Amino acid sequence: MLRAILSSLVATQIVGGTAAFAQLGGYSPYAAQQQPPVSADGKINWSTFYKSAQLEAKYEWLWQMGACGNTNKRITIPVAQNKLDVNKLLEGAVEGEVVKLGDGVLTMIDKDRRPLGVVLHPAGVTHVEITGPMPATRLKKGMNVRFETSVDQHGHSEQPLIKLDVITLTKNSRPSTIRPNSKQIIVGQVIDLRDGQLRVRVRSGALTRLIVPLEENAVANLDASDIRLAASGDQIEVKGHLWDGVGSNMGPTVFADEIILKRPLSPSHASLTFAN
Repeated sequence: MLRAILSSLVATQIVGGTAAFAQLGGYSPYAAQQQPPVSADGKINWSTFYKSAQLEAKYEWLWQMGACGNTNKRITIPVAQNKLDVNKLLEGAVEGEVVKLGDGVLTMIDKDRRPLGVVLHPAGVTHVEITGPMPATRLKKGMNVRFETSVDQHGHSEQPLIKLDVITLTKNSRPSTIRPNSKQIIVGQVIDLRDGQLRVRVRSGALTRLIVPLEENAVANLDASDIRLAASGDQIEVKGHLWDGVGSNMGPTVFADEIILKRPLSPSHASLTFAN
């Protein structure tokens, strides 16, 4: 049931365009007002959330069609009760385990095994940290990786990697310039992984494509902020606004300002401590 609820939430209230957060046309008493996602004090600012996006869409349509003048209490009262001011909800933290990922949402169970929905801010300002290992065989095209090795003048390495990092590039990230036959930290983007050979694209210099072999048990350590890299079973701590779900079929929900995800890390696969 919770899975179906969250799937509906994604489809109607979170993903691009966001009926739950969008202002339609000119001023409407039924539409959320546009606000900056981060306030002047640095706190995340949540626009009006609607317990039922379908109910809100219905009354916004009536308003646009001129069928409602914002005076009929049979309309205005349900509309008012359907609105949720997330910024006024109590703030707190919950810990537990990830159950399922969605687009802009995830489900988790807390320490008492109770299910919770976790909503990320639609403007992408929820702070996310993901750390821990995953098998290097799960590397996919487009992932940004960091590793230490030496390649020849053709961009080929003979030394198989046992560990590398999956990272999220920042505005201050510097592109790698490859120095042949010199061991160095390399940051690049995965092209593909075939037959134990990792193909990587780098963004500067004469050598822009590298081929690096992987050990069979190679580990990719996550050091990222992309929620899509999370997985079921990850330990999770969420800080944000807590809602008991009253008035909707969503159930208890956390509007997340910060999400910390961790996986157990083997000492033999410690993350590289220096970034390029």
